[in-house]
Amino acid sequence: MAGGTLAASAMGLLAVYGAFPRIDGFALLCAALAPFLLLGVFMTTRPALAGYGVGYCILFCFLAGPDNVVRYDPSSFINDAMALVLSMLVSSVAFAGCCRRPRRGCATGCSPTCGVRSCSRAGRDSPACVRGSKAARAI
Repeated sequence: MAGGTLAASAMGLLAVYGAFPRIDGFALLCAALAPFLLLGVFMTTRPALAGYGVGYCILFCFLAGPDNVVRYDPSSFINDAMALVLSMLVSSVAFAGCCRRPRRGCATGCSPTCGVRSCSRAGRDSPACVRGSKAARAI
């Protein structure tokens, strides 16, 4: 989603400072927003780009802010865009660190709830992994 947020920041900048000053009325607003939103919808329909598309669609609407009264404040826009991109980067790094897939050959009983963080510290027959398994509950 961080890549989609970065794309939404660039496209939101084009929409707010390139398209919005030149339009008047709801019909032109719809026509001006359609190409930007179609790009996001296109990305969400492709499995490889779905995460980017979701981030783009959600945060483009937040950044472009098609309100009744549009604010033309570049410093506020850039501040919001940078904050969103950095927050998405931090959350994706944190999520990637917390939710790793187990390595090949790990016991199925290995989980953070049984105290084993990775299978490099405990082997397949480790008591910590067995403790969380069905075999340990039967004993």
